[in-house]
Amino acid sequence: MATWKKVVVESTAGNISQKAATSGTADNITGQGALATLATVGTVRIDNGAVTTDKLSTSAVTNAKLANDAVDADKIADEAVTGAKIESGAIESTHLNAAVIDDGQLIADDVIDSNHYASGSIDAAHLASNSVTNVKVADDAIGVAELSATGTASSSTYLRGDNSWATVSQVTVDTAITNGSNNPVTNNAVHDALALKLDATGGFTGNRAIVSTAGGSLGVLDVTSTEVGYLDGVTSAIQTQLNGKQASGSYAAAAGSSSQNFATNNLVVSGNLTVSGTSTTVNTETIELADNTILLNSNESGTPSADAGLVVERGTSANKAFIWDESGDAWSIGHTEAGTAGETTFSVVGKMVAATKSGANTEPTGDSNGIGCIQVNNNDDIWIRVD
Repeated sequence: MATWKKVVVESTAGNISQKAATSGTADNITGQGALATLATVGTVRIDNGAVTTDKLSTSAVTNAKLANDAVDADKIADEAVTGAKIESGAIESTHLNAAVIDDGQLIADDVIDSNHYASGSIDAAHLASNSVTNVKVADDAIGVAELSATGTASSSTYLRGDNSWATVSQVTVDTAITNGSNNPVTNNAVHDALALKLDATGGFTGNRAIVSTAGGSLGVLDVTSTEVGYLDGVTSAIQTQLNGKQASGSYAAAAGSSSQNFATNNLVVSGNLTVSGTSTTVNTETIELADNTILLNSNESGTPSADAGLVVERGTSANKAFIWDESGDAWSIGHTEAGTAGETTFSVVGKMVAATKSGANTEPTGDSNGIGCIQVNNNDDIWIRVD
């Protein structure tokens, strides 16, 4: 008959069921009287000095647990009150006398910021000379509206060094200028630019490539700028490259040929893929499957006899496996033994056990479940089969 052991656990009420007192056994729990909950322990049951700081958990003493005026100056150690222990806004001007703040010892660095100043409280009279520097002015804080200059600020004016708004001087170029000794621009820059403008006038169509014509002027091709962009990165004749690709090993084989090679390219199969060989090797780091199940031992049709599972390769150490042990009729943990691919058997080092929910409230006695199985009764008792 199977042997089951009950697991003693804490109940939802915080109690632990005690076994019947049997002197000398390791299972005994010696009672020291009923343990009251915290709510039933009054101050008269706590000896003076019984509660010390080492018996209080962090944050155990809160404001709600302190009587009014319970904490006075005599009960506060020197330097016990720091900035971190004072809530924001807790200290107001009415809490300070004239002698409290003398030389700034009570004000830490960066304690007073813009949130501590009322609107309009700081004006020019409160600023020392040269106290406002560049580093104290936020980016974009000073714009055109804050500048005092003569003239009118607009999109066509700029601020001169003499603090006045002025317009940009316009440069007018005569279209009749020629490449002569009186040309005011060196290297023929203006002349060449005007000649280009005259040649191109009226001769272009939008989004087309341009070439030079036989007469030295500009002409338009039927090729669009987008099509020209397809040639980005081309370093030699395109036809020569195409001929070389057609003759290479990656593309030369005809469809269906056994000599196809995709070693340097991707293969996308839009339909079903059937592999009829005896071995499939996948040398990839990541495998993603959309299917939610993986079928192992798919060629089994009669009485099952082979183990099946997942094997972890561990290099120079023994491999490990998560398997279905056919002879033991259980899921198990093991390591691989000798055997060819598809016929490997495993050495079981431990079985995986199941937990069941029972409607009973009594100790289980059955042995249909294996050793190590767990049963949870209707009353939340937990039993483990040990024999």
